[in-house]
Amino acid sequence: MDALKLTFARDLMYTGEYDDDRHLINVYDSSKEKLTKIIGTYQWILNSTGEIFFIEEDYPYLAT
Repeated sequence: MDALKLTFARDLMYTGEYDDDRHLINVYDSSKEKLTKIIGTYQWILNSTGEIFFIEEDYPYLAT
């Protein structure tokens, strides 16, 4: 499993985990809270705040 750090507006840090097939499977915020994927979309929700984030996977930039 690979991890990728993502930075969004407001200087928040998020970490994404990818499976061996390069699918984004988990996203965590800087306090290690896991976001929940909204199935069928590129959206993830931070359950503690209700904030929704659009996270599009960018396959060409993943390490091989």
